Order: sequence, then C-alpha cells, then structure tokens
Amino acid sequence: MTIKEKINQFRTEFDPLFEKEVTKLIEEQQQFHTSQTTLDPKLKQAFLDYCAGGKRIRPFLTSFFAEKTLADQDLLNIAIASELFHLAAVVQDDVIDESIVRRGSPTINSIAGDLSVHNKRVGDHVGILLGDVFMVASMEFAAKLPPVIFKEFTTMIQRTIRGQYLDVFGMNEEYGSSSEAEVLACHDLKTAWYTFTSPARIGYMLNNNFEENSLSTLTTVVRELGLLFQIKDDIIDCTDEKSGKRLFGDIFENQTTWATLYIKENYPELLPQIISAREESNSTESLKEIFNSIDLKQPYQEEFQKCELLIQNLPESHSKLKKNAREVLGLLTLK
Repeated sequence: MTIKEKINQFRTEFDPLFEKEVTKLIEEQQQFHTSQTTLDPKLKQAFLDYCAGGKRIRPFLTSFFAEKTLADQDLLNIAIASELFHLAAVVQDDVIDESIVRRGSPTINSIAGDLSVHNKRVGDHVGILLGDVFMVASMEFAAKLPPVIFKEFTTMIQRTIRGQYLDVFGMNEEYGSSSEAEVLACHDLKTAWYTFTSPARIGYMLNNNFEENSLSTLTTVVRELGLLFQIKDDIIDCTDEKSGKRLFGDIFENQTTWATLYIKENYPELLPQIISAREESNSTESLKEIFNSIDLKQPYQEEFQKCELLIQNLPESHSKLKKNAREVLGLLTLK
C-alpha cells in the first residue's frame, strides 16, 4: 500500500469520528440557551461542509509514526485534538486573511458576513468566537494524554501562534520585501513544525518502541519535509486553480512566500509586474500570464532531491526512520 493509499484509508476511518465531535460541539453550543440566531440553523452543515475537504495529514502522521490505529484510545484522543485545533486555526486564519473560500466551501466568516446588517464585522466576530470553541475542545482531548504528550501538543500550538503572528507582520510589509530569514521563520513555525514535525514527534513518543536518542534525528528530517511541504503549497497557490482556495491568494493577501523569493532572485524583472498586476481589473488573468513564463517545478524538484539525499544519508542505525521518512516524502511529489 502506498503512503497516499494509507492516508486515504486513515481518512475513511477518521472522518466519521471527527465529524461526530464537530456536530456534538455545535449542538452543545446551541443548547446552552434557547435563544437562536439567524446563523444557527445553517451552522452544523456549514462546518461539516468546511471539514469535508481536510487532508488529515497531521493526525495521519501521528498514527503513522506511532504505528497505531484509531482503536488505540491515546491515538484517537490526540488525533481528534489535533484536528479540532486545526479547525480552530483555519477558521481564525480565514478571518485574518479575509478568505471567502476554503477547501472549495464558503468560509464561516463569509457565511456569517452575508447576514450582516448593523454589525458589518459580524462575520469576523463569529469566526473568532467559533474558533475558540474548537480550540477549547482540542485542549480537553489533549488533556487526556500523558503529561509529556500534552506538553508537546501545547508547545505546538504556541509555535503555530507565533508563526501566525510573524505572518501578520509580514503581510504588513511591502510585497516581496520580507527577507528569506523572515519568511523561513514563519514557514518553519506555521508549517514545518505544525504540520509535520510535532505530529511526527507526538506519534513517535506514543510508539511502543520509542527511543529517546532517535527523537532528535526524527525531528531534523521531518522538519525538512515540512519546509518542503510549504514550498509545494506556495507553488500550488500560484498554479493550481482546483486547490480549493483562490488562485494567487498569497499574492492578493500580500504574503511574501518561497515562490516570491525565488522569483525575486531568478526573475527580478517580473516582480514589479506581479505587484502591478494585483491592481488590475483582470488581475488573475494577468498573473496567470506572468506565471506561465516562470518555471517553478524545476527548483521544487531540486529541493525535493535535497530531502531525498538527507534521508539517504541517514545511518543504518536509523533504518526504520529512514524507511518511514522515505514513505512520507511520497506525499510531497508535485504534479
């Protein structure tokens, strides 16, 4: 079974369990008081639609490195906790980015925003509040785990918040002006640690064959895979109209990414054109034309090969880690 087949199988087993918890949380919120809002009748289905396109890569990596299934209670608790936190994070990220679509479905802030009358920011307010609902619930599930796992989980959350904090300040700078170090710091915290490193570490710490001296090696390797995942995501943002998000969303949100830095170094004459194209009435078409002249696949392949070499050079004393890392790399091929 390939790694992609494994993650699909995991999703098949996990999604009904996760959707059950999301439904339960929404219903609990609405049962605190008989008073209803115009959003309440739509809320449950809106969240289920919103959740449907999730990749589940974080809980899958935890299961993969734990070598345990969802039948294990600790694994199930941390899997639910991680996806509840992710739901909280993306709902609030949509507020920050003013996104109207995620995973091909309307964002919660946009659905609530359509109901605005006198409170023009009702969508943002609702997004923040409902994000908090899932944040609290994620901590409740994580608290069921051994203290060392709970600490790893809360540290992951704090790193992610710091990464988002840096991202907000990056969006406040002129597009393309952020340094490589600034962009890398944001990507390291928001993606490398959050999406790959922490889930893998938590999984390995739950593994019955856990060895403390292997944890640092795992961390180093999976962190590089996480950075590669972010590069792939940056490229998809500029090339894939079927990603479920707005094409060139990072550019419109004024986010300097790996793709921006690569263009700045290798196609410097195009950066002013990209900045100018954002302001045009047919901005998406203008940006498509520019990006059709840019090769982002070859530099991605070079970064991919660096990760291959890193894994290949692991000592044989880490043969199992080597095998697992090579499998995970299979998730990062670019079409």
